[in-house]
Amino acid sequence: MVNQELDDAEGVVCYPRYSKFLSIINTLALIYLIVVLLLSVCWLSTHYVKPINGASMQPGINNNDEATGDIALVSTTATMKRGDIVIIDVSSLSPERGLLIKRVIAMGGDKLKITNNYGYINIYVNDELLVEDYIKDPYNQGVSTFENIFNQVGWYTKVTVHQDTDGTSYIIIPDGYFFFMGDNRGVSFDSRSMGPVAYSLCEGVVETIFPKGSFMNNFLNSLF
Repeated sequence: MVNQELDDAEGVVCYPRYSKFLSIINTLALIYLIVVLLLSVCWLSTHYVKPINGASMQPGINNNDEATGDIALVSTTATMKRGDIVIIDVSSLSPERGLLIKRVIAMGGDKLKITNNYGYINIYVNDELLVEDYIKDPYNQGVSTFENIFNQVGWYTKVTVHQDTDGTSYIIIPDGYFFFMGDNRGVSFDSRSMGPVAYSLCEGVVETIFPKGSFMNNFLNSLF
């Protein structure tokens, strides 16, 4: 009978309908755990963590006296956009440099112009002023106008220099390339020295930063 009480070996009483219900719950829990495990594996396969050294992205990254210790969580599948912080492998262009962490300023097809107004540097992308509230010191960015950059380095052979209506120079970023800079411009090695680089050199997009001394930073350091 459906409502007949059954005693197991230990004297625990249950009803058959409850036993079936518990079996369904256990099956659903197992399926849930498998799905979570698979999603975790997929997520881990497209993300990695990278310790960051150097002062070129201060104050947002390594904002401490040692300029080291922050850890970046990096996605290898995220689509790069202007303003993103990215990991760039420049070893093929500058072997002594290896991996860089910088900010995307302009991308393929963008018009890029740099002006110097009494020491205050303005960057325009597609004729719109770039609002850079992440800059450490807007009056000491270590940024020159394109005229000065071209006098110092030879990467300008990659692009055509144009003259704007106000007499300032600008460039168009070639398709498939992007222009990057560090936030702490005075100490950053970036596209001002290398010029635009190919999208293929982007190793991943930084999703978040675990600051030195934070719980996640300490936890990750304890694993490695």
